[in-house]
Amino acid sequence: MGYRIGIDTGGTFTDLILFDPDGRVELFKTPSTPAEPPLAIRTGLDLIAAQLETSVEDLLGSCDLVIHGTTVALNALLQCKGAKAGLLCTRGHEDSLEIRNGHKEDGHRYDFRYPPAPMLVPRRLRMPVTERVLSDGSVRTPLIEADVVDAAARFRAEGVVAVGVSFMWSFLHPEHERRAGEILAAELPGVHVTLSVDLLPQIREYTRTSTVAVNAYVAPGLTRYIGAIEEMLVGLGYRGPIRYVQSNGGLTSGRVLARRAVSALNSGPAAGPSAALHFARALGHDDVLTLDMGGTSTDISLVRGGKVDLVKDVDIAATASGSRS
Repeated sequence: MGYRIGIDTGGTFTDLILFDPDGRVELFKTPSTPAEPPLAIRTGLDLIAAQLETSVEDLLGSCDLVIHGTTVALNALLQCKGAKAGLLCTRGHEDSLEIRNGHKEDGHRYDFRYPPAPMLVPRRLRMPVTERVLSDGSVRTPLIEADVVDAAARFRAEGVVAVGVSFMWSFLHPEHERRAGEILAAELPGVHVTLSVDLLPQIREYTRTSTVAVNAYVAPGLTRYIGAIEEMLVGLGYRGPIRYVQSNGGLTSGRVLARRAVSALNSGPAAGPSAALHFARALGHDDVLTLDMGGTSTDISLVRGGKVDLVKDVDIAATASGSRS
């Protein structure tokens, strides 16, 4: 076994972990460079190479695996610095993002002072498409392709770089969304397209649509980030796999993560609970509370009975004072 390197890029610091063939673990830290993310990683690699008295190229040539966790997608969402995105939806459902679930999911149903979430896709870029699938999967109204073409023209004029598509009951009849995706690809080459039938093919309109909107909002920035990181590592001679931590604590490739960018929202913090449980079990404990405080956000996770809590629906940046992102 060769070296293995773990990289955690946060808004303030970038941390690197070196696992050598003898099982020794060493930690390295360097300030992050948000304007040029690969620079901080390169600086960290220089620190590791200097400690080993070798070159970065020889270090990476002896490396079997690079695992990377990043808060790039989360920070873009928290700071509202994502891409300019558009949304295609079934005609009459352009406002589902704002209607939400009547705030029932917030616990603030009767609190008129509770502020609404900022819209990641503004109203003028939520475009209606004539089509309708019923709850049994049958088609009541066929897709009007001209609506998709017209929407693409609006997106092109507005400089949209990512588009989400979320039609009613599409997970029971995905053909309308898939055809809309084909039209968008032809009309808007180079624009990132997210289909709900690929990202989250399940019941609940708001959950599906809001997830698609978030994915479209953060995907272009994350795609550029992944491309820059992998280009730098390959340019330095690395030939092994690069794996990225997902929000569920699992690993995936850069190609998959760029397509499912919403899975990277907790990429940085997600590895913490699993790592904490690993070390806690060595001390005979199965109940662990983890705290990950960074420069932009703080994440807390509870491990009970040796199982990490997994949640299906989350609010990002909801606070007791009512502010949210």
